[in-house]
Amino acid sequence: MQTLHTNTSKKEHGMKIHTSRIKRHALLIFCTLTIVLTFATTRLPLPGEIVPIAMVFMPAMVALGLTAMADGRGGVRALLGKLMQWRVRPTWIVMALALGLMLRVTMSGIALLLGLIPAIQLRPWSPMQLALFAVMLFLFALPEELGWRGYALPKLLSKHSPLTASLMIGVLWGSLHLALHLPGMIYAGAPLLPTFLELLALSVVMTWLYIRSSDNVLLTSLFHATQSFFVIVNDGIPSEQQAWLMAGVYLAMALVVAIVAGPRFARTSAAPEIRDAPPVRV
Repeated sequence: MQTLHTNTSKKEHGMKIHTSRIKRHALLIFCTLTIVLTFATTRLPLPGEIVPIAMVFMPAMVALGLTAMADGRGGVRALLGKLMQWRVRPTWIVMALALGLMLRVTMSGIALLLGLIPAIQLRPWSPMQLALFAVMLFLFALPEELGWRGYALPKLLSKHSPLTASLMIGVLWGSLHLALHLPGMIYAGAPLLPTFLELLALSVVMTWLYIRSSDNVLLTSLFHATQSFFVIVNDGIPSEQQAWLMAGVYLAMALVVAIVAGPRFARTSAAPEIRDAPPVRV
């Protein structure tokens, strides 16, 4: 009986040490596993067009797994609960939609000025096709946002400034998407740098939205999906030029966000100050 009790105590002690290590190195484990699993996805016997769909689930799967090991069912419920934060100011919903549209229209406007297209063109899809496209993009944005903004970003914001946290996630997020440029993938042969720069910039904008909306992952998911959806206004722009235009416009938007947020955006533990700043007028 004594031996059984001793063995049980050793197991409990071992589990506590294991849990403590996971919590202490959670971000490192999350980033490493997400990168490894994402690139491993490209080796699956799947068509290149399907691989991105599998990839978007990796951040959420890793985040949920680590949360389960570190915080149990309660932690998993809390993390998944971030996808149920339906209460958000209408101002921020309008902001997310308007920003996504503005970024894409700006790209087309520049393309028009440069002579890349004769006119701003809309993708000739039916209302049903557009609706399905919008829903699909939102659903696919959710698992990515749960991992990056729901799990990783709060941990980074506790130790770093919003700008530093944004750039750290942007570097990792951008690096993951480079997997889509491997042979046989949908962006094979396309330039790598604009993809990386675009996601680095997008991360800054999304961190700002996340903080200003009181840490709302659904809002960042909406913006994530919106800026992808309005690719429909970029029809006719050659793919390589479109990639560089996207990188340039998104970097400019990230710079504007950093200027609007002010010096506190680059200060450690400044998230509460940014969150409580006067509302943005749309």
